[in-house]
Amino acid sequence: MAVSVLLRQFFYAFLGRVVAVSVLYVALITLFQKIGLGAGAGLGLLVTSMFGFDPNGENQGLALTGFFIAFLGIPIILNLFATILALFFPITEKRHIIIRKRLDARAARAV
Repeated sequence: MAVSVLLRQFFYAFLGRVVAVSVLYVALITLFQKIGLGAGAGLGLLVTSMFGFDPNGENQGLALTGFFIAFLGIPIILNLFATILALFFPITEKRHIIIRKRLDARAARAV
């Protein structure tokens, strides 16, 4: 979904210009996704270690609580936050119609 939203915003902003730049936007969103995954894994391991989680031993109580907070609680909260941001993304129905008309006109010219 993020790539789709990003490309629609790109087409709205740069419709009359070179479309090949959209490849750069896709590459950037992929880069940010990979950075986010790496940082998230590192943060999750840091949180679990703060709760005393031992990957080589038996864990109980507080260590398991830290594990579940790190790998379930934090991602759920962040995804809910991202969902709220996506719901209020500035592409309104009117702007979407304009983008769709311009893309359809561009496709008709290309044929």
